Amino acid sequence: MPRKSLKPSAGDVTKQSFQCIACKSNFTKQRNNFPASQSSLYAGNNFYLPWCWRCIDGFYRRYRDECGLSEEETIKRLCSKFDIYWQKELYLKMPSAVSTTQSRMRTYIGKTYLTQYAGKTYDNTIAEEAAAALLSVSKQEPEETQEQKREVPRKLIDFWGRDFDPDDYFDLQASYERLTAGKAIDDPATQMLVKQACLSEIEIAALKREGKPYEKQQASLINTLGSLNLKPSQIKEAEKNSGLDNLPLGLGIMRWEQTRPIPDPDPDWQDVDNIRGNMLTWYTGASLKMIGVKDAPYAELFDEAIGKYTVQRPDELDGESAVMHYLVESGDKSAEGN
Repeated sequence: MPRKSLKPSAGDVTKQSFQCIACKSNFTKQRNNFPASQSSLYAGNNFYLPWCWRCIDGFYRRYRDECGLSEEETIKRLCSKFDIYWQKELYLKMPSAVSTTQSRMRTYIGKTYLTQYAGKTYDNTIAEEAAAALLSVSKQEPEETQEQKREVPRKLIDFWGRDFDPDDYFDLQASYERLTAGKAIDDPATQMLVKQACLSEIEIAALKREGKPYEKQQASLINTLGSLNLKPSQIKEAEKNSGLDNLPLGLGIMRWEQTRPIPDPDPDWQDVDNIRGNMLTWYTGASLKMIGVKDAPYAELFDEAIGKYTVQRPDELDGESAVMHYLVESGDKSAEGN
């Protein structure tokens, strides 16, 4: 009896079919009909979700319209259900305009296929959100720990006295250094006045925070500053600059210099390269000499400077006698040698 072939005939081969588990629709291929997935949960389904795209769009509309979720919340909810990677930055990068026949869920899933998100699922989302939360807490902890461990140096307590908060000591010292410009004060009376001004400043700040009146303390501070010759000017800033826009340029500069004169430079930086002397000598002096101005101080500077480089012609008689003397002496020496 001949042996029967086990290979199925062409008529016995059935066409492959893929069914959506929600709507029971059948498809001949998974590509373009089912969303691809990177989750190992769907490895047995060729890494495709078992819900077709039409059902995915239906889930999206139901969560958005019936449950009242925003678009971002809807997409994140579906990502958590289907084990799809979620990232808010990726969602914000999506184009705002999409086809009216397709939900934005399709656009988002398509973005997760990019190379930089390969192999990522919602488990990665959970891990990344937990790491971000932990990092946020760790950034706040050092600041709190630093404030708790902030210690006041002993010299500040001895200088300002006790019964102050730790922050008040540092504020008092900063105010003291600002008023003294960091310089040491040897006079005890001046030092006492500066300390009183700093204490009044701290007291005024505390009263402001509590919403209490502080006019009395402010008047005391102004009097203390007046004793230190640091009393603020009574002329308002607007009054100092009033009318400058309507003045000519020269008058405006003069008025500005009267109210805010430019301080003299440090002696070590006053014309280090002698630029002023060179300009007065070789430009102003030379110009005055060229146009024939006499008895001008800058022309005299030019004459004095140019004199160092001027060749003086010798007297004729002195010059002839010197030449003759040289020739005679040289001739006598030549004759002796012969």
